[in-house]
Amino acid sequence: MPKRITAGIRNAVAAGMHVTITSVVTKQNADDVPKVTRLVGRLGAQAHHLLWVHKKGRAGDDSFAPDNATIIRVVRDCRKEAAESGVIVDNHESVKARLKSPAFTRRDLSGAAVNSLCVYCDGRVYPSAATAQTPDLL
Repeated sequence: MPKRITAGIRNAVAAGMHVTITSVVTKQNADDVPKVTRLVGRLGAQAHHLLWVHKKGRAGDDSFAPDNATIIRVVRDCRKEAAESGVIVDNHESVKARLKSPAFTRRDLSGAAVNSLCVYCDGRVYPSAATAQTPDLL
């Protein structure tokens, strides 16, 4: 991870922000994502969010999206690393909270622009990762 990115993460942690680092799980990086979970803990961030490939732009075809078995393996490996590093895999925690909710609890599954934002690699801010590179939102 580039030094400017890790410095920014450390600065945000030092400022008292709740920091979640997001990784898009692809066929190409599936074996490396659990290492990022470990790095999340070393940087002092609280959570690792696993993002599934949004089939648009460069990822519009099937060349990036991993199969279900790979996704399950990555999630399990990340949860193991998270337990050892003192961080959470927030996808898993979110599912647990929904499963433990009282019957008929309505959840729309979106906190976009309410409790989270996406800072894209070009420095632009979007309501969520799913909306990144959407020109109408700039």
